[in-house]
Parts: sequence; C-alpha cells; structure tokens
Amino acid sequence: MALFDVAADSYARLMGRFVEQLADRFDEPPVILDAGPDPVAVVREVARAKGPGGRVTACAWDHAGGCAPSSGFWDVVWRYDPAVDGEGEPPGSAAGDLTRILTEAGLREVEETRLTVELVCATFAEWWHPYTLGVGPAGAYVAR
Repeated sequence: MALFDVAADSYARLMGRFVEQLADRFDEPPVILDAGPDPVAVVREVARAKGPGGRVTACAWDHAGGCAPSSGFWDVVWRYDPAVDGEGEPPGSAAGDLTRILTEAGLREVEETRLTVELVCATFAEWWHPYTLGVGPAGAYVAR
C-alpha cells in the first residue's frame, strides 16, 4: 500500500528524518500509520528523533469503522464485486490499534482520541480524480 517500495526499517528511518526536518516548523506533525509496512518501527524511530520527553502524534484513517475517505468507494465496489479485499484493515485503523502500536513501540502516557474530518469536494470529478491515479488499493482497483 505504501507509495514507496522500501523495507520496513528504511520506511521507519524515512519517517524519522521527516520529523527531524519538520519539527521546528510544526507543533506536532502527525505520523501517518496506515501507510507503512511496520508501524511499531516507525513510531520507535520517530520517538528517537524527537528525543527524551518528546511528544509523538500519530493518526490513521478509521477503515474498520467505515469512516475513511475511500469508504464510500469500497461500499459501492463490494455491492457489485464482493470478493474484492478493498483496503483491508491497515495498522491503526480500528479502535485501540493506535494505543497498542504506540505502547509496543515503548511510548508511555498514550492517549487515543477520535478526530473527525470532513471531505468536501465541489464536484464528483474532483472526488473521483485521485482514484484514477492508480495509487493504493482503490487506485489499483480502478486501473484494472
């Protein structure tokens, strides 16, 4: 699912460098955990980059709860093609997953909350365009 075809430890180092480079520009740049191959390694590396006492913010789409931006797309696909896997359940995408991942990575004082965002598109074409790029499971499905 990741845009980069790299080993898990390389992805973790990439995320660590991302945090090191952006730490002075943002209060809390989030680590997006549902795209990488080894979320625990990613969190460990980000925590290392933050240093002792640093705060790690992580997020993932609620695929398990049907609240990801692509959930409506997959609802329609499954109506006509029920054998398709769809997005599956990426790391962090179910209630309690983020807490488990962060604590497995050695973080303490972990608090998991739900953040609701609204996706607003002016037209259907604007909403549909990302699916035509062939990125991720939804893009791969459209490209078949």
